Amino acid sequence: MKSTEDRLLVSFPFGCNMDCVFCLRNRHPYRSDFDLSEKQWRRLFDRLRALMRVMRGRGVTTLGLGGDEPTVAPEWLLDAVIALAAKEGFTKTELMSNGLKLRDGKYLARLVKAGVNGFALPVYGSTAAVHDGVTQKKGSYSALLRAIKNIKARPGVSLKLHTIPLKANQEMLGEIVSGMRRLGVKCEIWGFIKNVTDTQVNYPALMADGFAPRRQELVDSGMKKSGGFVRYNICTGEIY
Repeated sequence: MKSTEDRLLVSFPFGCNMDCVFCLRNRHPYRSDFDLSEKQWRRLFDRLRALMRVMRGRGVTTLGLGGDEPTVAPEWLLDAVIALAAKEGFTKTELMSNGLKLRDGKYLARLVKAGVNGFALPVYGSTAAVHDGVTQKKGSYSALLRAIKNIKARPGVSLKLHTIPLKANQEMLGEIVSGMRRLGVKCEIWGFIKNVTDTQVNYPALMADGFAPRRQELVDSGMKKSGGFVRYNICTGEIY
């Protein structure tokens, strides 16, 4: 049976090394000290293995590694999930990251050697001032450009970029897309996703003005609806 989802996403809830203005992660942080016993970890991996086999039986071949920010998770844990994915027949293991740690070529090489063969990164501006303003992390834009260069230098490793429309970048969305195209990478424009039940982020103040009337222009520039997925929290065993 073919699944309606196109991937299994494993979440690593260990916080993030950025504090993007629209993100809830650092406002409602998960525990970052999962002090679990060997027996508890074994059960979590048994549950993940069973889920992987169900998804593979449905024809799913892509595993996503997400967060919070997966690169701040313990290395042994990230490596173990990557190895299990390969053992269970997933042919694509894609790490979704803010790119900060990927500026380190040696760290990137370690991930690729472990089995990661795809990366997905966000771009929030065509200038350092805008991108760093959104991430609230000075130097994050230069780190992103270095990460892109490092990934592109790896044969057989894919790279996907995306941005989201915000007031801070609404006048440069086209330049973000074209600027990344000049670097040889396609950048998609995603819709702004908000948690309508949360009151700690002022979403109306962040969302781009007049986004709807420009929809066709953005479609032509690379907007794409993302596919569905099943998410597994590696530290709690939740499936959602």
